[in-house]
This record gives sequence, structure tokens and C-alpha cells, in this order.
Amino acid sequence: QRRLLLEAETAAAAPLRKRGRAVLLVAALVAPIFAGVFYFYSGSWSDWHIQQLLKQSESEVQAGTDNRATLEKLRVALERRLTQRDDSDGRRRFMLAQLDMEFQRYSAAAEQFGFILKKFPEDAGIAAQYAQALYLASDRQLTPEVLAQSQRALQLDPNQTTALGLLGIAAF
Repeated sequence: QRRLLLEAETAAAAPLRKRGRAVLLVAALVAPIFAGVFYFYSGSWSDWHIQQLLKQSESEVQAGTDNRATLEKLRVALERRLTQRDDSDGRRRFMLAQLDMEFQRYSAAAEQFGFILKKFPEDAGIAAQYAQALYLASDRQLTPEVLAQSQRALQLDPNQTTALGLLGIAAF
């Protein structure tokens, strides 16, 4: 009778072990897929894509080839990323503003620098970059806002070269 009970327990446990292995196998296959989908929708995928475009642009520059197409893709990727999630540290928005300056989209650059300046009002460099973008967006006119931002940048940092340059133009 004992032997019969032992054999019955062993026979009943075998299907459970097989079922447990099947569950583990399914979980091992589903976990990476779930992680990839979560990564894509959480916005981290776009950060990875931006990083890849930066690397590609750097390698193109080192190879001596034109990287403007890659920079345009980077600009689009940055815009898309900023619509997905806020940019808490301002790095992506600053990169987008710099690319807008590079592509002579001065109004767009001024808008981005304005957003950054609202987050970091005590940054003299951002205030000066904002003033410069405003200056270029207004067809190189020294508007009162350009002068005010330049003065503000100099109040924050008396050696801010961009602001000094704009005020030098105004004095000339």
C-alpha cells in the first residue's frame, strides 16, 4: 500500500513539473517582448534613437562626410521626444535649439531657448543664447528684448561673451 501511494504521488507530480517548465518557458519568451514594448512606449526608445543619431553624426564628421541629413533626422527625433515627455534637465531642448540655429531656423531656436530660460532663469549662457537667437530671428535688429536679455545675461555673468558681443554691436 505504501509503495502504491509513493508511485501515485510520483505520477501525479510529473505533469505538474512539466506544466511548471512550460510556464517558465512562456515567461522567458514573453518577458523580453514585454520589456521591449514598455521601453518603446515609455520614451526610452526615442532616447536610444537620439543617441544613435549623435554617434552617426560624429562618425560622419570624423570621416569628413556631410552630416546635415543626419542632423536633420536628429532634429526631428528631438522634436518627437519633446512631445512625448518633458525635458527635465533641458539637454534635449538645448540640443534642438542649437540645431535650429545651425539650420538658420532662428525663430524656432529662440522659442526653445525661451522655454529653457523659464526653467533655468539664472543661467547667463542661456539668456545670452536666447538674446542671440532673438537678434538673428529679427533680421539682425537690436530690439528692446534683445538688449534686455543681453543686459540680463551680463548681470548674471559680467564676462558672458555672447552678451558682450551683442551689446558691442549695439554700442557700435
